Amino acid sequence: RRCGSKGWSCGRNCRKALNCGQHICEEKCHDGPCPDCCYTLKQTCQCAKSVQERPCTNLDWKCEQMCNKILSCGHHHCEIVCHSGECGTCPRSGERKCPCGKT
Repeated sequence: RRCGSKGWSCGRNCRKALNCGQHICEEKCHDGPCPDCCYTLKQTCQCAKSVQERPCTNLDWKCEQMCNKILSCGHHHCEIVCHSGECGTCPRSGERKCPCGKT
């Protein structure tokens, strides 16, 4: 190439980490940022009810299913859509008040 030519490259693979942090850039050495990761993985949603082939960069996803686990009260079910961690306390438990103000 000529001395004044733009875009010179050594021709080797870039090998910088992609935005996912797990894969490397396979393009030839280049200027500017690397492209987004295009790999996909079989991933489990937060509630572990669904598995899908999803982009590597989107590891934290929610399916649209209701959790439906039994809450600590032992009677009611969790109504939160796909979540990780504990369901929390039963929204129907705790102190209730009568319209007249008595508990």
